[in-house]
Amino acid sequence: GFLAWISRPLGMVITMGAIGALALLAFLASYLFSTSNYQLSPSQKACVVTAEHLAERHDIALNPAAASWDSSRYLDGSVDIDYMYEDSSDQGAWIHCMLSIQPSTFDAKIVKESYWQGSRISYKGVAEIEQDSSVFSWGDASRFAYLKTSGVRYGFLFVTRKDSKVFYLEIANCGIEDPDEISALLTPLLERYESETF
Repeated sequence: GFLAWISRPLGMVITMGAIGALALLAFLASYLFSTSNYQLSPSQKACVVTAEHLAERHDIALNPAAASWDSSRYLDGSVDIDYMYEDSSDQGAWIHCMLSIQPSTFDAKIVKESYWQGSRISYKGVAEIEQDSSVFSWGDASRFAYLKTSGVRYGFLFVTRKDSKVFYLEIANCGIEDPDEISALLTPLLERYESETF
């Protein structure tokens, strides 16, 4: 039987070698995907759409307690930045901005598409997604959509990729719908993001 087989010297060597190889693969996987806290510089934070940034142009009541940041660097060199602003007051502003810097364009394409498809799934049955990339586009590949409820727009989604960098933005209850306003808001930040090092 099997136990008798592995008791033979050659069988033991092969078995131990296979176990060792699996252990090594598990170690490498945990090493590559382990994370560390990543401290953002002021210039890196300036690539993110924040409530403070919006308040400079639009009538938004700021609540510092509503904001949260999370940033991580992975051992493969990728960096993820996640900013969330959720004002729980009635019709309060909602902002979710994510940056993902990937080691390759291929990885960035996957991340971009996962952001978009994840948004579509999360809003299914909750809100209408009116996709119209003619409103605003930027980078190598981007998608734009208005968020609607009962036929009324209340926010928008935007995701783009430029080389190996991905930018995602979700905004609600901020009164921003005009294409010129959206371009004025996003274009300077995206250009800054393109040239920023992480």
